[in-house]
Amino acid sequence: MKRVATATALMLMLASPVAIMSGYAENVRSEKAEHPRIARAIHELEEAIHYMEAAPHEFGGNKA
Repeated sequence: MKRVATATALMLMLASPVAIMSGYAENVRSEKAEHPRIARAIHELEEAIHYMEAAPHEFGGNKA
């Protein structure tokens, strides 16, 4: 009986993050569908940040 309870508890602990993340992913998809221009703007800003971080120059002292 103790083994079954332990196995069940372990299974629930491992399954919980998956359930939470799937709900989060669904929410993100619905937000992107409802606000496509904002989603694109966020994506463009993230790309700009990555570009600036990888750039060899300092952008006139504005890189940091």
